[in-house]
Amino acid sequence: MSAFLVAIYIGVFCSASSNAENNGCLDLDNHTNWQAIGPHIQEIKYVRSSNRFRASVQCEPGYQGFVLFQQKYSNRFPMDCINGSWTFASPCMEVVCPDISNNDTWKTNGENIQRIEYLPSSLSTVTAHCLNGYEAISHNSSNDHFSVKCEQGVWVAEVAEGACQKKDCGNPLPDPNRRDDISNGTVYLSTVFFSCNDGYELVGANTSLCTDLSKWRPEVPRCKIKDCGPPLDWAHGTCIATNTTYQSIGLCSCNTGYTFTGRNNSIECLANGSWRVPDGNCTIKNCGPPPYWAYGTCITTKTTYQSTGRCSCNTGYTFTGRNTSIECLANGSWRVPDGNCTIKNCGNPLADPHRHDDTSNGTVFLSTVTFLCNDGYELVGANTSGCTELSKWRPEVPNCKIKDCGHPPDLAYGTCIATNTTFQSIGLCSCITGYTLTGQNSIECLANGSWRGPDGICTIKNCENPIADPNRHDDTSNGTVYLSTVTFSCHDGYELVGANTSICTALSTWRPEVPNCKIKDCGPPPDLAHGTCIATSTTFRSIGRCSCTTGYHFTGRNSSTKCLSNGSWRGLDGSCAIKEPVIISFETNGTRFNGDNNILDTFQIPNRFPYFGTYYTLFRPSMNGFIALDFQPLYNQYGGETPSEWTAAIQKHIVIAPLWTDIDSRNISNGGLWIHVLTDRDKADVLKIQDRVRQYTNQTEFNVSVALVATWKHVTVHSPYEPGYELVNHQNLSMQVILVTDGMFTYIMFNYDREQFSIRPLPEVSVASGYTHLDYSASVLSTRNNFTNLIKESNVNPAFPGRWLYNVTAITVSMLNETRCLQFVMANNYTLKSWITEQLVYALPCPCQEVLMLEDYMFTRKDEILPGIGTKFTHTTCYESWFFSVYGIKQRCCYMFSKLESQYPGAVAAEFENSTIASLLHEGYYQCCSPEGSQKYCHLYQQINPPDDCSRYTISDEIQMADKKDCPKIEDLSVDVEK
Repeated sequence: MSAFLVAIYIGVFCSASSNAENNGCLDLDNHTNWQAIGPHIQEIKYVRSSNRFRASVQCEPGYQGFVLFQQKYSNRFPMDCINGSWTFASPCMEVVCPDISNNDTWKTNGENIQRIEYLPSSLSTVTAHCLNGYEAISHNSSNDHFSVKCEQGVWVAEVAEGACQKKDCGNPLPDPNRRDDISNGTVYLSTVFFSCNDGYELVGANTSLCTDLSKWRPEVPRCKIKDCGPPLDWAHGTCIATNTTYQSIGLCSCNTGYTFTGRNNSIECLANGSWRVPDGNCTIKNCGPPPYWAYGTCITTKTTYQSTGRCSCNTGYTFTGRNTSIECLANGSWRVPDGNCTIKNCGNPLADPHRHDDTSNGTVFLSTVTFLCNDGYELVGANTSGCTELSKWRPEVPNCKIKDCGHPPDLAYGTCIATNTTFQSIGLCSCITGYTLTGQNSIECLANGSWRGPDGICTIKNCENPIADPNRHDDTSNGTVYLSTVTFSCHDGYELVGANTSICTALSTWRPEVPNCKIKDCGPPPDLAHGTCIATSTTFRSIGRCSCTTGYHFTGRNSSTKCLSNGSWRGLDGSCAIKEPVIISFETNGTRFNGDNNILDTFQIPNRFPYFGTYYTLFRPSMNGFIALDFQPLYNQYGGETPSEWTAAIQKHIVIAPLWTDIDSRNISNGGLWIHVLTDRDKADVLKIQDRVRQYTNQTEFNVSVALVATWKHVTVHSPYEPGYELVNHQNLSMQVILVTDGMFTYIMFNYDREQFSIRPLPEVSVASGYTHLDYSASVLSTRNNFTNLIKESNVNPAFPGRWLYNVTAITVSMLNETRCLQFVMANNYTLKSWITEQLVYALPCPCQEVLMLEDYMFTRKDEILPGIGTKFTHTTCYESWFFSVYGIKQRCCYMFSKLESQYPGAVAAEFENSTIASLLHEGYYQCCSPEGSQKYCHLYQQINPPDDCSRYTISDEIQMADKKDCPKIEDLSVDVEK
């Protein structure tokens, strides 16, 4: 209603007042005109109306006017201007009774009221209608409605109670076998629950509801007794009952051949309408195991009622009777066979005059007879037989034959012979060769089948020990009796004259005769190539002396020979060798220097020269017998004779010295210091060094890349006398140092001329040979106390004294990578190179200038492409395409000073999406071109996988290529690389 009024109030027009006046109605904007409407008005407003002039009147609190179209009072009501006057139902009047149309008012005047109806003829009387299922209670009767009157502001009902109450259906009709649950009551909408007593069941619904007609719906059910039906089937039995309803009783019995097992065989109809089964069951009768039958066996597959079987006699028995069958009877016992089994009999065995038979156990089946032969006889067959089921003796009855003692017995070291070997026969015995019989020689065959005797024995003959010889050793560990062997051997330097063994014969003598020992003779001394050996005696321990012919000299430790105990001369520890110079001469002219104490200018080493794994490019020779692998001057003239003195003297230089002492070459016309720097251009000279290194080290693949040679010829120690050559004939020195490498392995060779090595150093000057390690420690090889051994010995060929070789190799990772790089190039120079060449046809080339690269959106800057680029490449920037193209190629471009460079060692190439190829190229790049390595063979790697260049670049390359359908497929390429 409030929403309706709000709708009425909306839209007041500013001209409503004037329009109303023009129609002859009072102007309600003038409050004095409100008195014409009536008292108790609080407010009047004009409201919009489509076809009339209308106003809304608001009464003062506690006052209401009647609204016609609502037929109710309200504190706000409308007025219409009709024919010059305001028309309304009633003025504002005092409230008499509350508005009963409000639900709250209903509760004040009674519960369970459905609606209030105003009577059209009276405003003081209304009709209250009860809810469905409820009824109004008056003094005399009930109905579904009642009247309410307004009396002095209060609504008064006609009924005494003034309210509606629920209708009542009353208790259901009774049934003695039914239980009714009316705990929810019997009034309208109450529910009653029905259930039957045990053994009864409902005929109808189990619940009913009280309806507004005061009736139970569905109708109240009834209970009928339960029927269990015919008695149940019972396995192997029958059940019978005269009645089948609840609590009826019946009995069960088992079929023939069955017996009842349990507590109770009765049945009963239960409350749930089913039969209680018997407390037990019918089990078929079982006769148990087949019956015992004397001397026989009965067998059957079943043992229950009506089962049958057969009986048979045991082995050795036979059946006598009519029937061998059995049957399980209804009383649970077996019907036995009609007959019995009797034992079989074998009778007495056939007689033998030399045999005794023991038949005390009888002769029937399984009886046993024992057979015994007379003395001197033995059974041919078993000694017992048993009577079998076939009434026969088995094994067959044996015979007795005379005993045979067999071959006469063996006599230790003799023989026994007899013409007959049966019981009571006699024989004779004799000894074999080399033995003698002592005692009785006859034998006899006894009743037990064995020979008696012989009572004599054969003793072996003895030759005793051989006649002694002081130079002979006799081994008689095998004894000295007949057929014993003695072994003869002579002392060292002597030999047997006769056989080395003798045997003791049957005549007690040694044959062959015992030998003698004579001293060995080595004959003439051995021949010596290019020499002669002479000896005054040629027997054991004699000495021979050897000497070389003119033009040869003996090389070795001992030039004498000796007649050995084996009758041969001891081989010579040496040989006569032609006098070949130890110092190697070269076809290439070296650079000659003269002077005293001079440290020469530096020499450039043309190729990489590793020394203990560190590369050197310069060396400086010194007149005082050493070279240094660096370019700084060395101020000390002489080295140290101990490792610590050596380290102090070299002043942190790498010094290699064949003999470091005070050496002078001034004023000597044919003396001085010669320096050679040999490479592959000096092939003849390089081969001389290379062949010797290979010979001494077994490095068959050693190929000289560079050799540094310093040769001192005809020099002498420093002398205050002039001219210096006056001492050459008395003190001279010729020696040579060679440093040689193949780029990985490095060796030092010291050569000392045997003829020109006779110096006498001054006492105040140290003398030492050796070489320096990278930590400046020293390997001192000789000092003034033993330097003369340098021309007497050799560590590579004892037959060629004066030559020494030392390994100063330390293989670094960089060196190993160079080797692996060459293996990589050798294995992939064709297959992989061709494959990459084909793929790069589809690669976009790098722009030549970095400024053009910056305009290419397909590349991003990535300087870490060249790790460790160092100071040399600080102005280098790199770019990489951010995706693998449809051809599986990722492009890389590096710019030095904004220009693409491909010739510097750090240049990079494209990568490939193919994982096998990418891994192979990554490993090859690290081995050949890594900035941490030498990069010696990087150019070979770049022949296989060339660095990016811009030779094919055009501005059209900046235009993105359209996808092609015929893109080449990147196949996996396997390359066998020896690692």
